[in-house]
Amino acid sequence: MLLILLRSNISRLGDQRRSFLTHIIQLIERSSDPALLHVVLAIVRGWVLDTQDMFPTIKEKAMLMSSMMSFVNGSASANENASRAGARASVAASAMPARSAGGSSDRPMGVVSSAAGHVDPFALLERRYLTLVLEVYNDPRFTRSEMTMRLEQAFLSGMQSEDSEMRGLFLETFDANMPPSLPVRLNYLLETQNWDSVSSTFWLQQCLPLLFASTHQRASLRSFVSSRLAGNAAAAADRPAVGGGPGAVRSGVASSADMDVDVDGDYKPPLNGSGPHTISQPCVGESRRGDDALDSGLPDPFSSDARANGPSIFSSSARAWDARTQVTVGDVVGPLARMVLLDTRFAYRTWTLLLPLLWQNLGSKERHDLTSGLTRLLAKPYHQSQTSLRPNVIQAILDALSVCVPPPRLPPQLLRYLGQTYGAWYSALTLLEQKILDRREVELAIFDRAMGVELGAFDALTELYTSLSAHHYFYGAWKRHCQYKESHIALAYEQLGDWANAQSAYERAQSKARAGTLQFSESEYYLWESRWAETAKRLQNWDSLLELGLRESLPEIELESGWRSWDWSERQTQVRQLIKATASEFASSPRAKFYETFLALSKGGAERSKTADFQRMCKEGIKSCLQHWSELPPVGTPAHIGMLHMFQLMVELGDASNIYSSLASTKVDNLETKSGDLKSVLQTWRERLPNPSDPINIWSDLVAWRQHVFKAINDVYVPFITQQ
Repeated sequence: MLLILLRSNISRLGDQRRSFLTHIIQLIERSSDPALLHVVLAIVRGWVLDTQDMFPTIKEKAMLMSSMMSFVNGSASANENASRAGARASVAASAMPARSAGGSSDRPMGVVSSAAGHVDPFALLERRYLTLVLEVYNDPRFTRSEMTMRLEQAFLSGMQSEDSEMRGLFLETFDANMPPSLPVRLNYLLETQNWDSVSSTFWLQQCLPLLFASTHQRASLRSFVSSRLAGNAAAAADRPAVGGGPGAVRSGVASSADMDVDVDGDYKPPLNGSGPHTISQPCVGESRRGDDALDSGLPDPFSSDARANGPSIFSSSARAWDARTQVTVGDVVGPLARMVLLDTRFAYRTWTLLLPLLWQNLGSKERHDLTSGLTRLLAKPYHQSQTSLRPNVIQAILDALSVCVPPPRLPPQLLRYLGQTYGAWYSALTLLEQKILDRREVELAIFDRAMGVELGAFDALTELYTSLSAHHYFYGAWKRHCQYKESHIALAYEQLGDWANAQSAYERAQSKARAGTLQFSESEYYLWESRWAETAKRLQNWDSLLELGLRESLPEIELESGWRSWDWSERQTQVRQLIKATASEFASSPRAKFYETFLALSKGGAERSKTADFQRMCKEGIKSCLQHWSELPPVGTPAHIGMLHMFQLMVELGDASNIYSSLASTKVDNLETKSGDLKSVLQTWRERLPNPSDPINIWSDLVAWRQHVFKAINDVYVPFITQQ
């Protein structure tokens, strides 16, 4: 009642007006009473649409309207209101019995009914708010005002509304305010429009209907007769029917006489239609096709006249169909525009088919402008919210661009980042490979041989190969484009599995480079260093790698070598410092999480191994493993083997927690009982081994991990054995 009394006297409140509006905003954001919120919405609606009064100001109206975004289900502000979310959930749960009862209603989609037959008040509140937003955007008084700028998030949410009628109205409003030119519209959607507020959704679903709307909706469509189909019909007219009777297999149906296959050298096709393979009964599909043609007034394409006339039957059928039906572009595009809004995967597939067609019909300047806009769009940070979505916007855009002819020229390091982060591995690889294989860009994309400087495309390509553990692709790319024969020889040895000779070849190449014999490039010298370290790992030269890590200040190599050489229970401080000194990418990896969790476990005692901190670190490690697994391609790659190994280590880390707890409570009196518990765990470990085909580094890592646990067991049990 107080709100109703004050709404018409707000201009008289003076300095108290701001505090009054602040309290209304608090009611909007925190209240879970739908009746009160409907009253507030009605009051704000009157203020917004009434432009005669100076108060509230346009800025205050925009502030009130933007705060009501919490009315929209699924928005960030709506999710923050726990009490309102619980109230909406209870209303939706009570509506389920009414839905299952089969009761129909004329209410709009998105406004559900409860069990008592009442309309969902929160859904109705959302609909009325979105209706008000539409009125604001359709009112010329608010064009390019602060009101429309502040309500952009609400407008984009309306385009994604579950209410199909409301969603269509928002899309119509958006379409009416866009230029009809397809290139301009495409540039606006992908470059100018800010999708930050809906970045966690597959917003290309809303772009597709707007692109379809730029077509000529009233243009007529005519039937298309494939020349291949007509040619097949002409060839069939000259081919005799099998069996000669009315029930013989006709040219459009596969028959044994058409087969030229000799099975075991004994099968001979019948020459005159006799034999067990002749079909003597009419085909059900044929009779149905003939009846349909007669009922529709169209000629039967399977009749004897059709075989005699050849391709003319298809063209006459097409002309008859065009005469009977007036199909327009809108008849096809309209339903398609509605379908893409219902299913994300269908929208993804439609986008990957549509964008290459649009790209093919653009001019060179339009392609250049679109490429610039796409580069800026793909580099936007708000896409991070889609890293776990499949499919996501980045995948759809890169998959479509990978089949465009000619391919767009995107920054190579950006492609590498997008491929690794958003699961667009193969489309990024395709675009980078096209850059490398394009003869006009080979010198620019790989090396400037006059300066010996790497320009990025080749590095990005080989880094993606390394991330996927696609070793043979990596070897092939480098053997094709390396500058010196020393690199080619070393890679050949490595590809054959001759790690010792490969290591020697890399050492010779580095020696020549340091002596000034080879005018190496930075990229190729890095290849020699990194592959030498890999050969040392395969040869289990951990002492040499540890020395290298200490001399060159390489904390990651030092950690990996120290994992197999040190007693970590005595070097906990040093190990923690090394983990902090690593790059941020490694610090957030499953390997770093595993190291930190093991340090917490080996800190001492059952009490510490069972603390909430240790359990939290275990969960973070498993979460990191799952996140990295989801970033890999859905099809199995060698990179999946390494992640499976990390999963095994995290599982055995939980088993080790029980082992450490048992060791802390082991005494002479319960030695037999505790040793029996250990045997059951260790027997499970004995049966849980890598595959023989797995790399030796995986075996070495597993042995090193279990050696740490076995040392802890020996430190407890050996004194008891000595006493006995």
